[in-house]
Amino acid sequence: MIGRRDHKLVGSNASCVELTTGNGRGAVNTVIRRYSVTKQNYGPAMTYADDANSGMSVTINISGNYFISYTDTYTGVVNFGISVNSNQLTTAFTSITPINRIATMANSANVFAYWSTILKLNKTDVVRAHQIATGTPSTSINVNFYMLFISE
Repeated sequence: MIGRRDHKLVGSNASCVELTTGNGRGAVNTVIRRYSVTKQNYGPAMTYADDANSGMSVTINISGNYFISYTDTYTGVVNFGISVNSNQLTTAFTSITPINRIATMANSANVFAYWSTILKLNKTDVVRAHQIATGTPSTSINVNFYMLFISE
């Protein structure tokens, strides 16, 4: 089952990144989400990074199909989503170049929004949880980002 959690996939390219517990945004990349807990991070297909300045990113090492899900909430009404290869890392998600916006979510104050898809990604693509620079992002344990390599 795609999206099943807390298990390891099999195969030489089996890869998964699972992040929980929101931790604000990057100090330099001011609209890129951060996470406090890395539940799973294994395999050669992608590389996860997160630091206080840059926020989170997942770089694709093997071209193929990926399952991605993202759940988040704010104290106010906000749009946010997933960006791929954006260089507008201080620009609100809804204002970045449209080709870099993969998913747009909107939530009501303190209500969780969820999005998921299967997406073809290429080697060197960079995936990020992309937000806006205003409002207070949640630190809930239910804020999560999940990415799974499916096939080449």
